Amino acid sequence: MLRAFRELEVDGNDIDELIVLERFGKGLATGYTEHALDVPEWVSDKLTALGKEIKARRADAIAREIKLTEGRLEALKTADEKRVDLRAKLERLRAAQ
Repeated sequence: MLRAFRELEVDGNDIDELIVLERFGKGLATGYTEHALDVPEWVSDKLTALGKEIKARRADAIAREIKLTEGRLEALKTADEKRVDLRAKLERLRAAQ
């Protein structure tokens, strides 16, 4: 596990592996602190990189879910609702000319 954390490349791992490595890294940092040792810079750097990547992937997953949900809602609209939406869009486009 330590080798995987040290040699971390975020692009080659799935979200589950990233979360496990982040938990490991946080435990490692805690271990240094509990023994009154400075946390090595590389540990902090890896934790920062992991946190950013996890956050970015979570944001991507949320964006995908929003898009999927919007598509499902659009599919449930009646023909009249779709017609109203298209007319409103057409008006916005004409006003932007």
